Amino acid sequence: MSTATGDISLNAAGLANVSPFSDPLVTMFPSAVRVNSGSFNVIPGNTRGGFLSVASPAATTYSSTVEVEDGTGDPLGPVLVNASGNGYGVRCNFSEVRLCPVVNYDWDSQLVVESPGYSTGDLIKIELNESSGTLTSFINGQQLSQISGVSTTGLKAGVLIKWDSNGDGIISWAASGYSTGPDYTARKGSTETITHTLTADGITTATLDGETVTIGTQSGQDADIDLDETAITTSGEYDLVLGDGTDTETFTVQYNVIGLATNTLQKEGDALADLSDVRITVLSAAGTRLDRQTGLTTNATGVTGTTIVAAGDPEDAVEVSYYSASAEAGITFVTALELL
Repeated sequence: MSTATGDISLNAAGLANVSPFSDPLVTMFPSAVRVNSGSFNVIPGNTRGGFLSVASPAATTYSSTVEVEDGTGDPLGPVLVNASGNGYGVRCNFSEVRLCPVVNYDWDSQLVVESPGYSTGDLIKIELNESSGTLTSFINGQQLSQISGVSTTGLKAGVLIKWDSNGDGIISWAASGYSTGPDYTARKGSTETITHTLTADGITTATLDGETVTIGTQSGQDADIDLDETAITTSGEYDLVLGDGTDTETFTVQYNVIGLATNTLQKEGDALADLSDVRITVLSAAGTRLDRQTGLTTNATGVTGTTIVAAGDPEDAVEVSYYSASAEAGITFVTALELL
């Protein structure tokens, strides 16, 4: 089962004095719980529902997919709802699959009913094309039904489970908003302007994946952050945490580390081992210098390790030259930059 990331809201009105979660990522409200991130797997009685995926709203298409268990009387299924809990969903219980409106986080009268028969582990999906207003249901990738003329304002992907006839214990994932990707995309070594909600001109600390980065010019809610840490050597999504001395705010950054794959340096078939004076020059296909570094090393078998390059994009063709004065050897070849 995949991990869902976003908001999970739980109506706990019927679960008096019961805290179903204790994770620090949870924020408690008077009658609800919001889980900011985590995997989702619920087993209330005989009901089992697993949230699998939300498709990003690319090309105006939204979707939610839920794994279901057969035979359960507690209705569950994927939904597309707004912040008020109104929208549409695919309701599954007693082997019936119904395309239904969702009103105030509860299933309403069916729009379409089909009884294809479903089994534990089947994937039920609801998909909305925002531009055309068409709503489609699927089971294991096969279309079940489709309606048109759907209102699409503010709908977001989620999952809905009704635990009893009183409507208690309803879960809706991401009804109040969900992240479709990183907050920022940045290259290692770049300077990014980050817009925050902390004290204006008051950012005093900044870390990326726990590594301190430099705070540059600030203007109100905008802060220039120099991503000049030296510890991160692989691309990925990392947390950028800003602080103003009182509170902190966290952003997700797709951090791109671009450079050259490891190489093995040899002279006349023998490894150029344990060097400490290797110089590398990287030129673009047009001959423009992208980077020059000195003092690179090789290990006991002549391996250089990866090299982070200051300019150029992944898959750009480059000419690379290595040279060691102590070994009286150099090598030049053509390769391509990579996302490390």
